[in-house]
Amino acid sequence: MRVAKMKLLFVLAAASLAQPLSAEMRPLVLDATYVEPEAPKLEPGQAASAPIPQSCKIAFTNVADRRDPLGYMGYWYDQPFHPPADRIAWIKSMAGGLNTRGFDVKFTDSAAAPAGYARVALELKTGWIDDQNGGFQALVKMRLISQDPARPHDKVYRGSFWRTVFMATVGGRSNE
Repeated sequence: MRVAKMKLLFVLAAASLAQPLSAEMRPLVLDATYVEPEAPKLEPGQAASAPIPQSCKIAFTNVADRRDPLGYMGYWYDQPFHPPADRIAWIKSMAGGLNTRGFDVKFTDSAAAPAGYARVALELKTGWIDDQNGGFQALVKMRLISQDPARPHDKVYRGSFWRTVFMATVGGRSNE
């Protein structure tokens, strides 16, 4: 009876492990839209930073994905994952996140840009996420090109984030 119960537990454990493994074999695709993270909660007496004035108006007249290669965005361990099918809408959703940071962002063609808005082309040059052996890194590089000859601007902006997960056992307890 005890051996049969142990075999049953082994089969149940193996079956529960098989479920996530088969789910991981599906193609990994990033979410199609950017979702603004919730603002951190302030402790009583903690001051919030000053709001950004609504003075910067940007009309993105051309949005392009210029990454190489276009087909994938990085790796989750050894499995590649891909950008959403509509990459332009995905990039627009990220740039639209500037609206919550004090910018007034619109997407239009150059001829229809509202008066008072800086006309800017946006190119995603690099977008990469990698998670290997407990280390996570994310890199992004975007190029902004002014469409206004009176105010020339052609700059590349880079950002990165990395985190290392440290696992240890202290006093018989696992800590991250």
